[in-house]
Amino acid sequence: MSVTNDLLNMVLRRAGQYVSRKEFLSLTGRGLAASVAAGALAACQDKGASAADAATTPTTGTLAAQVDASTVYAAPGGPQVPLLEAVSPPAKVPAAADQPIELEAWKSAVDPKSPPTPTPLPPEQRVGYALVGLGHLTLEELLPAFGACKKSKPVALVSGSPEKLAKVAKQYGIKPTSCYSYADYDKLKDNPEVQAIYIVLPNSMHAEYVIRGAKTGKHILCEKPMANSVRECELMIAACKEAKVKLMIAYRIQYEPYNRLVRDMVRGQKFGKVKYIQAQNSQSSANVDHWRHRKALAGGGALPDIGLYCLNTSRFLLGTEPTEVFGYM
Repeated sequence: MSVTNDLLNMVLRRAGQYVSRKEFLSLTGRGLAASVAAGALAACQDKGASAADAATTPTTGTLAAQVDASTVYAAPGGPQVPLLEAVSPPAKVPAAADQPIELEAWKSAVDPKSPPTPTPLPPEQRVGYALVGLGHLTLEELLPAFGACKKSKPVALVSGSPEKLAKVAKQYGIKPTSCYSYADYDKLKDNPEVQAIYIVLPNSMHAEYVIRGAKTGKHILCEKPMANSVRECELMIAACKEAKVKLMIAYRIQYEPYNRLVRDMVRGQKFGKVKYIQAQNSQSSANVDHWRHRKALAGGGALPDIGLYCLNTSRFLLGTEPTEVFGYM
């Protein structure tokens, strides 16, 4: 499909927002929270009930005009300064953890509206993740993103490097007893804080660690691509079905607002029937020794690594599956 200026402008006007790793983790956390922490999230209500609650939530606090500023404070041996009554400004404070506190309005109608105040769940109600692998993605993106997550938290680490384990655990407040080597990865079964395992390993290791992870009874979030062969994928699915745990592959395009908007326009034929889609994705690497350049570890080249974003986006937009595949050089 050739994206016209009209289509591009509409996308930019209505949904120009990138889904970061933080937002992706938040979205996946919601799905897990619905099943893993249903009891803890019993206070969460549907949209209609939440709106009704907001309408009936009383306002607490004191208006600025009612603050007593008629006295002064004199520090011992120091100057006098105004002594203001210590009060809190007006606000609505819903009881439900997922409902934002509504502060008094102060911006004019012509100013951009502030977003709702954050509504993180209490730490004990968030989904606890064990992160398996402490490479670029985990250290540069995932762990920092967890800091802003509302429904997820890191509670355990798995790595082949004791030095990295010790340092990262201290940085993110993870207990030494919740740090594991690859050899004792299976001991995650005995850690009640872990509700989900996030596998962030080279592609060739996905099948083994999903299958072993499923046996611990924990839900599995696995980085893309799923595995190096169809057979490995089938074994991973079978293991999770047998263990009655969820298995999700960490693709994010279906959560991005602009992709969802384009999907609706494509399937609704807003610009007519789709005849052609051109998609490309490119990266470069100067490290010839990186695992992505080793077929035994990566399973393939650019297509399974970054080309799948193009393929999955096309499948998502059209809601159909490929019937023929060919290539040329």
